[in-house]
Amino acid sequence: MAALPIDTSLTGYASGSLDGQNDIYRSRQRPQPHPLVHDSGYGSAIKNYSSSIQTIPSRSLISLANSIQCQELLNNDSNFAPYTAVECYESDGRLTKRRYLDENGFNKCVSSSAPAIDGERKHRIFYFFATLDFAESATYRARSSFSRVAVEALISRWQLNDLFMPDFLGRPNYWCPELYSSSGSEGALGIVDFFCQYPRFAIHSPGFKQRSPVSIYMRYDAAKDLTYYIISAPESEECVQSFKKLLDLVSNEGTGNPLNYSLFQHPLEAHVLLSRISCDSSKGYINIFRQSMFAQLRIVDELSAQETADRKRLAAVTIELQIISKDVNKLISDVDVASRNLAKIQEALTRLDQTCSATPIILSPHHQQLVDTLQYLHSSMDKQNMWLHNYRDRKDIAMSLVFNLVTQQDAANNIEIAKDMRKDSSSMNGIALLTMVFLPGTFTS
Repeated sequence: MAALPIDTSLTGYASGSLDGQNDIYRSRQRPQPHPLVHDSGYGSAIKNYSSSIQTIPSRSLISLANSIQCQELLNNDSNFAPYTAVECYESDGRLTKRRYLDENGFNKCVSSSAPAIDGERKHRIFYFFATLDFAESATYRARSSFSRVAVEALISRWQLNDLFMPDFLGRPNYWCPELYSSSGSEGALGIVDFFCQYPRFAIHSPGFKQRSPVSIYMRYDAAKDLTYYIISAPESEECVQSFKKLLDLVSNEGTGNPLNYSLFQHPLEAHVLLSRISCDSSKGYINIFRQSMFAQLRIVDELSAQETADRKRLAAVTIELQIISKDVNKLISDVDVASRNLAKIQEALTRLDQTCSATPIILSPHHQQLVDTLQYLHSSMDKQNMWLHNYRDRKDIAMSLVFNLVTQQDAANNIEIAKDMRKDSSSMNGIALLTMVFLPGTFTS
């Protein structure tokens, strides 16, 4: 006989999910959190599919799916500013220029091609810095300083990879770094796309308000000797600000006497530099965490030396150790994100090296420096990961000690209560004995 429906309005379980085993519910109805993003997936995008989707050269289903998702993001006007307002650094191997581009300036920049200098074509590189501001109705609640028209121009003229669009608009989750390449004529290297999101070590600092991670996209076109970066991040991001200050040192508009440094000799040079800035920033935050943890460990040592520890101090240190537990897990995940990015950059560097004979720009004098820097950063992140796991083990030992102190104190209290109850029991036995002696005489009289 089928089980009758049960009113579960007060139990927290979904009605109608009985499995016939003593009324056990398999599907628990949990409260729905406030949605972080307004992402409806492919369903609504396919319904809105039209000829406005960009041309797909490969005609594959994967490319179709990527373009549909990209088009859905483009259809939300709240994701973009009404007019483009971005900062751009441009270098041709000799001069570095900084410009602030509006809609017209950006269109001219995208329409231009790499010019010949002194009869020889030079490697040309662009850096576009897009800021992300909070917007309630945006897909990821972040609005880019690029206009929709400007982004569509990047897709159509410079073949911006569709898969970068969610990261470009501030997708909050850390997705895997992605590397794509295609071959040009005669099997030579054609296009290399590499993009990733950087870890947010600053999230552990007081007053942190940043919502979107730093997302960086690089495309290298070997046929045109053209590299361009799109760096999408909140305006207050320290990593990006430090990188721009370095660019200002060599920019002809940044200082009156720009430093004579040979820049941008390799397409991945900026990715390596940004990775180093990001990894270096982790030192300060990890050091703050380390000092906070050791301060609590010293308190635990003091409490363990006392015969009777203060219960209020034990409760306070338990809360602090719980906070430390969350912080160390977050730092471990940040270091892991950085390590995965570095591993992917090394893979991209290897892929470029395999075709260096067809792309002379890869044979730069700074190539070995890039290799050494990547190895150093990767080893540094591995060591940081080792120390963070060590700190987590120390924290676990301290929490176990606090638990044991509380347990021992409770046991000591129970022993004292048992002693008092034993004394009370002895007194009651004496009273019962006296009652037995005097009660018969009292009754007779």
